Amino acid sequence: MERRILINGKTKGELLLDVTLGESCFERVARTGIAVSVWEEATGPNGEVGQVGAVGGVSSARARVYMIQMKSERHCAYTFSLVGKQRY
Repeated sequence: MERRILINGKTKGELLLDVTLGESCFERVARTGIAVSVWEEATGPNGEVGQVGAVGGVSSARARVYMIQMKSERHCAYTFSLVGKQRY
């Protein structure tokens, strides 16, 4: 099940993240944090998808991790219950 995630900046209201992700992309960090893994396609200098590596391998995507810090443990648990899943 995928969810659309919109994260706005607190001071200027700018859009920081707008993606649709599955449950496995979210992970609790300590007591008040959530890590969000976003896969992005790697593009070459001319806009082609996938870059050939030095040994001939092809890398078509990379992961970027965003950290979200909540005000309290309660806020973090509630938000994670909406978007993530417990692995243990």
